Amino acid sequence: MKLSIIIPVYNVEKYLHNCLESIFDQNIPLDAYEVIIVNDGSPDASKEIIEDFQKKYLNIIYIEQENKGVSAARNIGLDSATGTYITFVDPDDAVYKNTFKSIVARVETYDLDVLYLNIEAYDEAGTLLKKSYKIGDDEIISDGLTHPRRTFPPTVYSRKVINTTRFVTTITIGEDTVFNAMVQSNASRCSYFSMPYYKYTVRPDSASRKIRTEKAFEGFLIAIERLVAYRNKNFPETNAKQKDYFDSVMGVFLSRIVEFNLLPLPNKKRFLKVKKLLKFNDLDYLTAQVSGDFKFFNSNYSTFLCYQVWSQFKQSFLGFAYKIKQKIVKITT
Repeated sequence: MKLSIIIPVYNVEKYLHNCLESIFDQNIPLDAYEVIIVNDGSPDASKEIIEDFQKKYLNIIYIEQENKGVSAARNIGLDSATGTYITFVDPDDAVYKNTFKSIVARVETYDLDVLYLNIEAYDEAGTLLKKSYKIGDDEIISDGLTHPRRTFPPTVYSRKVINTTRFVTTITIGEDTVFNAMVQSNASRCSYFSMPYYKYTVRPDSASRKIRTEKAFEGFLIAIERLVAYRNKNFPETNAKQKDYFDSVMGVFLSRIVEFNLLPLPNKKRFLKVKKLLKFNDLDYLTAQVSGDFKFFNSNYSTFLCYQVWSQFKQSFLGFAYKIKQKIVKITT
């Protein structure tokens, strides 16, 4: 088995048929790849759609579980995968026809651990919103600590580099970032492939609200803790290259915390909890890094709060003044 494709399914009957059709509109034999579909307790007609495809394609592995979230579904898929290479496809997305053969040839020819693939954005009607832009170089192959990380579904991993790494189920937003960072840190050969491949569906959803919840906040803290634990376990004698790699990922989560969980509504309890976590894990130095974008985060809460309140007031005032100016200009002209 060359390729395992893992598809977590939950409440996507509107998109699933199109997704699965694209998965089987390929130019490699069915016995060369397996499609592992994990139904995460979906309450809609997704099961019936999957069963219809099962009648036609014997390389489908269908798994049902109670609703446990996308990370748990992907983990079940990883436990079941037998392919030399593994990738994920979200059920509301699709892939271009006749692309699997070229992808498999690419990872085999260059003996890659991680291959990032091309992604384009479509709306729900199937209209192209944004063609892919250059996000890599096909000619460059480098180790995981050097190669730029890209957290998006169209990534092919060798099963050996994934090994026992799994998604952290208690992280609700950014779980793919943590998984990708852990896996890539152990990769020896990473590259990018610019061939058009993945059709990402842009859906109106409530992600902007979810990222501001207590659950998301706690998940961001867990992400930092897991990255520290993984680094300490797998790189006990951490050198500068390894340190910079993990610091950059933890910095992403710390920035998310400040932007989405501290600034919208001042919260001293959360502020102190973040600072305590950083101090406990000897990560105080990251506060200075984040303070470049969020002033005085490396100071005490009162200073941080006063600056942010003043900054928001200043922005509101300048916005109001600009509107008044525009009205005056309109009247005088």
